[in-house]
Amino acid sequence: MQYESIFFSVPKGALIDELDDEITQSTEWNYHAIAIQDQTGYYLWGKGVSLKISPSDLIEVIKYPYLTTDSMAFKFHQQINIIRNLSNIGSMHIAK
Repeated sequence: MQYESIFFSVPKGALIDELDDEITQSTEWNYHAIAIQDQTGYYLWGKGVSLKISPSDLIEVIKYPYLTTDSMAFKFHQQINIIRNLSNIGSMHIAK
């Protein structure tokens, strides 16, 4: 098995205002993920979620781990959040 740590983040720049600065510093938008290759395939693991991905997507995420709307990293960030939200729905309790 081979793996590589990736840091997903929002690009930071001089033109970001105070509101966006909160986003660029948050753990929701800046976190470590792990790219994994084993005998069964290629995976991306982040925030407790594992996604099976293609070799070309894995390379793209490693090369460009920034969460911009046109990046592969952002696509996987969205998938991770969807899966996390769906798993939270199953564990919610209905108040009586």
